[in-house]
Amino acid sequence: MIGYFQKRAYEKALKSLCADRKASILDFNKIKNIAVIFEVTDETSYVEILGIIEELRKQQKKIAALAYFDGKKLPEYSEDSLSLSHLSKNDIKGYAFPKGEYADNFFAADYDLLISFDRRKTAVLYYSFAKITAKCKAVPYHSEYEKYADFMISIDDENFDNILYVKELMHYLHNFSNK
Repeated sequence: MIGYFQKRAYEKALKSLCADRKASILDFNKIKNIAVIFEVTDETSYVEILGIIEELRKQQKKIAALAYFDGKKLPEYSEDSLSLSHLSKNDIKGYAFPKGEYADNFFAADYDLLISFDRRKTAVLYYSFAKITAKCKAVPYHSEYEKYADFMISIDDENFDNILYVKELMHYLHNFSNK
């Protein structure tokens, strides 16, 4: 019964988040602040996404990242830093509402670009994607994200790769910046 009420609160919160959103695609050269959200599923993909974040930093972009682990205890290989924080189930209130000082600060900031690596519509990341204020929001294609995303990259599951996804995203944002 409690789960039902938590899910209803979640759905109501999502509806209020998309009320006034206007889609936009930005010139990559004008992007200064990027938010990155992703789920920690294994060490290999975790390290890969950290590498992507570092590459974006090398392009003079300020990055803030939020990683979610669907367990009560974070894996040993994950480590918080000034620009990367981790959430576990212990940091979630109700059905999928991130809580804590870092999450509050992360959601309060304005970003030029939000990059999500969520391909499965994980409730916490989906809510976070909808809640984060960004001029442009990008995510791998998932029909559920259509009302919140400005830009979706479609790569079939067999060929999906985080590095390929970001390369495609950067390719298109650079092409938009050249027009």
